[in-house]
Amino acid sequence: MSPAERLVLVGVLMFVSGFVAASLIGTSDPEPRQRSGAPPSTIKSAPNSPTSSSPPAPSSSTVGSAVSASPSGGDFSFPTVESTGSRVAYSEMEPSGSVTTSHDGQVIEGMDIKGRLTIQHDNVIVRDSRIQYTVHYGVYVIGEGGGPCPTGTLLEHVEIDGTLSTDDMIPLYSPGCEWTLDHAYVHDSGRAVRLVRNNTVTNSYIIANHGGDSGSHRGAIGLNGGNNHVIRNNVLICDTPKGCSAALAMYGDFHPIEDILVEHNLMAATADYCAYGGSVDSKPFPDASNVRFIDNHFSTMLFPDCGRSGPITAFDRNVRGNVWEGNIWHETGQPIP
Repeated sequence: MSPAERLVLVGVLMFVSGFVAASLIGTSDPEPRQRSGAPPSTIKSAPNSPTSSSPPAPSSSTVGSAVSASPSGGDFSFPTVESTGSRVAYSEMEPSGSVTTSHDGQVIEGMDIKGRLTIQHDNVIVRDSRIQYTVHYGVYVIGEGGGPCPTGTLLEHVEIDGTLSTDDMIPLYSPGCEWTLDHAYVHDSGRAVRLVRNNTVTNSYIIANHGGDSGSHRGAIGLNGGNNHVIRNNVLICDTPKGCSAALAMYGDFHPIEDILVEHNLMAATADYCAYGGSVDSKPFPDASNVRFIDNHFSTMLFPDCGRSGPITAFDRNVRGNVWEGNIWHETGQPIP
């Protein structure tokens, strides 16, 4: 199955989910916006979801018999290409080269950045913008002059576009600073959005589909150690011909994996497994703790077992505070024990 066919398939699955929800709550689908990375006919997925910064409102969305509860006790659907990314048309954005923040509380809005976005100040908000990255770190959150980390970074309704990148570049990285990514559309990336410490990814559509020969590990979200992360209500896909590690890869390379909430995400990957749970025996820090996989959907759109060999590996259940609860096969709703 070609990458285009796979994207059509996930679009069909998510369209069914969105159509049911829209019918029940009486919403209509606005005109889809032009997107880069693939023709609209290839990547269109579903009617728009709510565009607030909080998780979508509860609905009765189902795929087959699959119904997943939200943290508030209701049901809500997954993000789509149309419900994520900038709400401003490219033609209305201000073109720019690389951008570095200049002061605390700065708001970067409606910009089309080609190069890198560097965030060095507190309480920066980036919204309704596109970053077409052409350097190793597309969005780089780091203390000014090697100083203390900035705090309060929020990137919402942004598109991080790897079309102009090489397959070894990383769309979003910080060496340990906190940030929140919400309603983002990240695509045509090779390597994963990298989490280290105090990061939140919500309501986003992330697909690693940039092939190449660099030998880099590919994925939608990746950790090589770190703690205190929330990964909630995202679509996470790794779909490259080779080099795909997982949709969500957590390895204890440089620090222990600790305090990670992985809740209500849809995952698929052309890898051995769709997720690595952080307890990889061969790593320097093999014992992940307080890692919670709750109410996630694992899809069979790329392989019958989500990955070639199964949905998840390197996860020690029910020890050190680790939790496996309510996780299901996306297409059937059957529980994954």
